[in-house]
Amino acid sequence: MTELVVSELDLTKQREVNEVAKLYVAAFRSSPISFVPDLEGFKREIGEWRKLKQTANAKILGVRTKDGKLVATSIGHKANPAVKDKFLDDLVSRLGGENHYFLREAAVDPEYRRRGLAQRLLELQIEHARKLNCGSIFGLVLHSNTPQRSQLVKNGFEHVFTKQHVVAKRGAVMPLELMCFRKHLHEEKQ
Repeated sequence: MTELVVSELDLTKQREVNEVAKLYVAAFRSSPISFVPDLEGFKREIGEWRKLKQTANAKILGVRTKDGKLVATSIGHKANPAVKDKFLDDLVSRLGGENHYFLREAAVDPEYRRRGLAQRLLELQIEHARKLNCGSIFGLVLHSNTPQRSQLVKNGFEHVFTKQHVVAKRGAVMPLELMCFRKHLHEEKQ
């Protein structure tokens, strides 16, 4: 098996932004969502992640092969009123408090799936949330993403609610069923 290295990504470097965007395009190509953002769309999203790094104690992780190819990534961040995200603001108001950590995004190159990369990244995000003394960690998952739902449940997350969400792109509207999962961290502090 190829040697893999996990490290924090520096999204101030355009080379890393391009690599992450290409990874997301490849990872989501097999997605059931018919309007997956293109390369430029992912680059814009990554620009938002930079802001999270500055304002919300975000952890942006990448997994690289020994020769440097980026094959997996994830981002998580602490709830922060300075981060303006209508969906997360609604979630925080539903749940109460602000001592939450959100698993924002994750992607694994299709050629590197089923090797434990998503599991390792999840473990590191949970560890980061604990270091920030967060009481809970949340993951939002498309109902159609059975592998990610199973992974969260396997790691002690509970389904909290399901929300219908509508996304529009290029004049098309697509309803999505998003499932929210929570893991309480304060009960298992070591």
